[in-house]
Amino acid sequence: MITTIRQMEASLDDGRSRRSDDGDLKITYPLTRCLQVLKEKHIQIGRLHRERYEQVKSMHALCFFFWTSTRLR
Repeated sequence: MITTIRQMEASLDDGRSRRSDDGDLKITYPLTRCLQVLKEKHIQIGRLHRERYEQVKSMHALCFFFWTSTRLR
């Protein structure tokens, strides 16, 4: 789960530092609390990842629309 969170954070990297402190992503005791924190972090990063995907998807559609409309002229 830690690897997945780090990979998702890296894919969101746009020059701004979003990466968590390495202290945030360590396995600690009690494990139930550790898993809860990791799951919350995974949900948070997953939400950001989905939002970015939707932004890119809409920008792609917009660029494609302009590209096709200029080629038809």
